[in-house]
Amino acid sequence: MSASMFVCFRDGSGEVLQRPDYLADFSRVHESDIHLLAKLERGQTFKEPGTPSWEAFDSGDWARALRLIEDDRESVATYFRDASQRGLTFRRLRIVEHPVTPYLQWEMNVLRLRSELGEEIRVLDAGTISDLERDAHVPEVVILGSSVMYAVIYDDDLKGAGARRFTDPDQIRTTTREFEALYAQGEEFSEFFEREIAPLEPPAFNSPPTAAVRRAHVMNAELVALAQSAGTTLVGLMATDAWERTRDGVVALWQRARPERADAVAAELSNTRADLAADTDADTEGELAAEWQGRIRRLLTDQPQVAEELQRLLDELSPSTSPATAAASVTQHASATGQSRVYQAGRDLHITEP
Repeated sequence: MSASMFVCFRDGSGEVLQRPDYLADFSRVHESDIHLLAKLERGQTFKEPGTPSWEAFDSGDWARALRLIEDDRESVATYFRDASQRGLTFRRLRIVEHPVTPYLQWEMNVLRLRSELGEEIRVLDAGTISDLERDAHVPEVVILGSSVMYAVIYDDDLKGAGARRFTDPDQIRTTTREFEALYAQGEEFSEFFEREIAPLEPPAFNSPPTAAVRRAHVMNAELVALAQSAGTTLVGLMATDAWERTRDGVVALWQRARPERADAVAAELSNTRADLAADTDADTEGELAAEWQGRIRRLLTDQPQVAEELQRLLDELSPSTSPATAAASVTQHASATGQSRVYQAGRDLHITEP
């Protein structure tokens, strides 16, 4: 599989639309004379506040979530009847990782209804496109005929935030061909659902974790530690000569992992530096570091493959490599009680125990 697919989405180009503008533009084009709506979905977890079934799922009420999906049957059927009369085909390719996330288990039940009523859906294992995703995940793409396509943008809380809009005919044709090439490799939805989703127990929000989940938790703990170190280091370097290199490195990281957020991250970095300059209180620095720890943790959770690159950046930016700070020392004091442990670090924190 060519690693050059979806090239036009990698540099953060396209007209950025906030969510209300994106939805309005989508509706306008969708109602026009188009014959294909194609959607490529990659993320494994999203948040959909305002969707009753998702809210029931998120609250832990699985039975009610399924009932609410079924309650939408008539309205979904009406949509696809109208689409058929217009000659509009809705085609979706869903990329799936294993084990499936609770969100994906919920979404697959939504898609089962849509598949039954007329949407053409196929499923593709993420391992199939590993060569394509060596640098970053494939984008979340929506194509509306030959008129427009969007790279959907999600905020750090995994909620829909808008889209980047593309109208170049050559880019749309190329992306449509690339979508169809991946779609052709996908498995028919009904076969996938019956084999992988139907046998699953309801999402186990409070049950003991499986071995796969425990491994994921260990990885998550490592990512959390890395995010904490990175957030503290990042804010600590904002008032130093290394600031420009720090900023460029962080923005470049987002550019490769989530290019649709790179410009926003650059602006957030500038805002944080301005806040730090206006108030040098230690509490303020701690609050700003915590904000960046959260942003970086969410990035690593969504795209864990960038952890190694982030660690390299931290190593390059380490104050200990600067002659001006090579002689500096840090003394830390802490105490632990009972069975607890204390982990301390002057910059990077590496935990190697199980």
